[in-house]
Amino acid sequence: MNTTDDAVNTAAEKSFLKYPTGTIRKGEFCRCCNRYNSRNVTSNLILLDEKNRVLLIKRGHDPEAEKWALPGGYLEWDETVEEAAVREIYEETGLRIGEVVLASVRSDLSSGDERQNVDLMFISREYQGEVKVDGVEIKDAGWFNIEQLPEDIAFGHNKIIKEVVR
Repeated sequence: MNTTDDAVNTAAEKSFLKYPTGTIRKGEFCRCCNRYNSRNVTSNLILLDEKNRVLLIKRGHDPEAEKWALPGGYLEWDETVEEAAVREIYEETGLRIGEVVLASVRSDLSSGDERQNVDLMFISREYQGEVKVDGVEIKDAGWFNIEQLPEDIAFGHNKIIKEVVR
């Protein structure tokens, strides 16, 4: 393998780590790996505390860096959608979650992510631990009154929260 190939692989690997589902525009194939841009599945969690406040995280990376969002992320191989929601909130906040219930399925074309994900929204009130964030992937986390959510919320999560928790 020559130096040029090594550079391409390194760039491709960096791109894959930043965007594991790809940055291929809708309807196009990737010229390097022949992947096609398709919808991806995310599992997100609406976690409510005893005061009926919702937990939001402030994103550290794109898409939607520096905006608040529900904890969540992409479904990995060999895990259920429920396991993904529980795993993501643990990775992002350090909280251990009890039972989760499917609250909503979304495929909003205007969610802010041009990759147009299929988003599964779970809800729970069962958690243990204290919120801890890494300061890099997740800049901050906080509990918010549903009627007083921050203005800068990613992926249309403010609308979803109000619809699900009425």
